[in-house]
Amino acid sequence: MTLAALPPVADAPPNDPDIEAAVLGRLIFKPADAWEAIPSLKADDFYTHVNKTVFVAMKSLVDRAEDVDLIGLKHELRRTKKLEAIGGVAELVRISNDFSGSLADNMRRLIDMARIRHVAHGASQILTEVARWDHVEADALVDKASELILEADTRISSSIRSVGSGLKEFLELTERRQETKGVPDSPYGWEQLDTFTGGLHAGRLAVVAARPGMGKTSWAGALALNVARRGAPVLFVSIEMSYDELLARLVANVATVPSTRMQTGTVLDKDWDRINNAVTQLERLPLEIAESPGATLSTIKGAARRAKAQHKSLGLVIVDYLQLMSSTGRKESRQVEVAEFSRGLKMLAKDLSVPVVALAQLNRDVEKRGDKRPELGDLRESGSIENDADSVGFLYRADYYDSHSVDRGMSELILRKNRHGPLGTVSFATDLSVGTWRDMPLQRKDF
Repeated sequence: MTLAALPPVADAPPNDPDIEAAVLGRLIFKPADAWEAIPSLKADDFYTHVNKTVFVAMKSLVDRAEDVDLIGLKHELRRTKKLEAIGGVAELVRISNDFSGSLADNMRRLIDMARIRHVAHGASQILTEVARWDHVEADALVDKASELILEADTRISSSIRSVGSGLKEFLELTERRQETKGVPDSPYGWEQLDTFTGGLHAGRLAVVAARPGMGKTSWAGALALNVARRGAPVLFVSIEMSYDELLARLVANVATVPSTRMQTGTVLDKDWDRINNAVTQLERLPLEIAESPGATLSTIKGAARRAKAQHKSLGLVIVDYLQLMSSTGRKESRQVEVAEFSRGLKMLAKDLSVPVVALAQLNRDVEKRGDKRPELGDLRESGSIENDADSVGFLYRADYYDSHSVDRGMSELILRKNRHGPLGTVSFATDLSVGTWRDMPLQRKDF
């Protein structure tokens, strides 16, 4: 098609106020979605002035780690002297009542229309230059046209980097590791586990799985304390256990007082000083618990984004546990559903540049074998967990099966997958009554 045959650009560029309002209304109606959705949107995705103004107010609230709701929006718009300009509280209420359709579908349509508007704007600029063809160089015009069109895909192109752009950072990291003799910047806090894994890494998903009774939550609580004690903020998403139950375990760990005493009202006089000291220590730690029965990927992502915005950084996200997560829609099978969870947690790690440790349940097949140390095939309901995870470890206690075992009081973390290091077994001296996990001499096996 020649330039002369091009149809005229429409007077009104692609836009749909109803879709814009539906997106905004959903975020007001369900504020948890805002923490995931807003970072994916831009003000220019909204065409109408009112909707764009409301979105900017929403983003300001998220950036300050405040709730996106009617009250928060009203105060933010009033603070910026824009509440009356958009039509007052009545207009906010109208938008909040309009949340029809799928949020994901509406966001996709919204972004697509914004990209088309960007292309249309670029095309208009190009046609203006073409009209001045006798005053412009052909090469310069072609370059300008290419630049304008490519800008429409900044959401994609911004993730593309040349090899050269990252080499300086790579060399600095390598030199730092050399100077520290490989001691990780973000350790698990157990020397032998850090030797195997190189510590926690932003963007990676580690899965730690076990049969019930092996101490998954206890181990995760000890890990959360290790990381928080060095000043790195931790978000513990507790799907199985209540806030109070998990809090009691954390106090028990720090105070070395059995949690059962606190839960049954049988605390000894000698325990109180240790409990009070533990409470003082825990109050200072950047450790947050999200009690979230039936948590979805969306709610976990929202909580993580909020924690990162509030603390300005995030050292670790722990999810307890993966198979208890809920899906937002009907899936063809449980395997497909669990695959969605593991893939979503991996993407969360990459998107927020944070380590994610997800606990998982094993199926009962392990109980049928003589050697009950788990294998990768024992991961319950989905082999995709193995594929998505950067590392997979299994907790095992011999004294769970034999109370007279010579390994009584010892737990193993068996690394069956370790994408960035060797396989092997790490041993801990464990006291599950108080939730303490301590390093033992390294026992390394290759599988």
